[in-house]
Amino acid sequence: MPEPGPAVAERLNLFQRQMRRWRELHPYNPVHVLRIAAPLELPRLRACLAAQLQAARLGELAIDA
Repeated sequence: MPEPGPAVAERLNLFQRQMRRWRELHPYNPVHVLRIAAPLELPRLRACLAAQLQAARLGELAIDA
């Protein structure tokens, strides 16, 4: 998703501009950890993850400053 251009940035209020600046300084990187009791079947895991990402259209996401 492209960043708003100068015309849009000028319409942001003080709080919105500060949140954009905060995002530049401290990007959000979510991390989740879980423990699974049994060994995973790697090919099956990859296929399931790929199917979920494709269904959610997340594989097509690209973010650039």
